[in-house]
Amino acid sequence: MGIRQYLNLELDLSGTIIFTTTNDYKTLKPALKSRIMNIEIKPPTPKQMQFIVQNIYETSLLDMKLQHYFKKELSLKLSSTLCDFSPREVIEVIRLAIGKACVRANQIQRVELMIEDLELSNVSQCVEHTNLKHVEGNMH
Repeated sequence: MGIRQYLNLELDLSGTIIFTTTNDYKTLKPALKSRIMNIEIKPPTPKQMQFIVQNIYETSLLDMKLQHYFKKELSLKLSSTLCDFSPREVIEVIRLAIGKACVRANQIQRVELMIEDLELSNVSQCVEHTNLKHVEGNMH
């Protein structure tokens, strides 16, 4: 039963390309593997991660509507520290650090995130609890 039956619509999907992601291509069932093309994407380089970390920081401030209260750029030390983590982990660490930095903020100067604001000891635990994980065909 395809999508047409569920939506009760006539759809021409002949020219459609569908993209999907997985953490582990090897665990996919052979029937699915035979119908897809696997394109492996390498992790970002350290130089790319510098840009990604800064972008995550700026986006987080915008999402939280705090861009006017924080310094625009992360320090090189802080940015370099975060480059060792995955982008997903960086998002969680930065959002928590922004919250922690808000506590020590004053109304005169813009807030600068500091190494002390980062809680890196439980990064992977934090990410596991806040994101969906694909485990043997089930979403958890």
